Amino acid sequence: YLGMIEKQKNSRILIEEFCRKHWRNSSVRRYYIELCRKKKEYEHALEALDESMALDKEYRGLVAEYSNQKKEIFLLQGNQEAYRKQLWKLVLEDDPGKPHIYRELKEQYPPEEWKEKREEIFANLPGYVRPDELYKEEMLYDRLLELVTGSPGLDMLQQYEDVLKKDYPGELLQNTKGKSIRWRCTPATEPSTGSLWHCFAE
Repeated sequence: YLGMIEKQKNSRILIEEFCRKHWRNSSVRRYYIELCRKKKEYEHALEALDESMALDKEYRGLVAEYSNQKKEIFLLQGNQEAYRKQLWKLVLEDDPGKPHIYRELKEQYPPEEWKEKREEIFANLPGYVRPDELYKEEMLYDRLLELVTGSPGLDMLQQYEDVLKKDYPGELLQNTKGKSIRWRCTPATEPSTGSLWHCFAE
């Protein structure tokens, strides 16, 4: 329907009316935001993004998408202060733990100043975010090892084994032994359940 409207002479007025009528629909707002970006109407796009972040605040993925779009618009506008501020918001609130965004923020600071900034980030990450990828990015392998050895199961150990085995072979071996699980399996008494075996961790 919107594609048909675009072909009409007074398309912009009609699009505005349609979008505002269906403004609670996130797909409609995303269409409108993209239209504003294409036409370089950045202030309208930013306003719509702010409204969208409020309307869709329960949906973390959408909030991250909107916040990233704001960051890109500030960059297009050449607004370095707003761009950097938005990067901080992404790293700490809207899309935390993502190495590519973290790296983008890191590029805004000289190396010596960044050491202080990164500690600020590590201290203020939300509790649900694991900093392992950021530790890897910074080659903070002692902190990464602490995370790996403190995690349950073998998933993180397997994920970072190649990174850590050169400097911490003994610690990784000990951690592997501590997390190894032996399984004892016996025939199922009721094959009709679909399982032929019952397995138990020893």
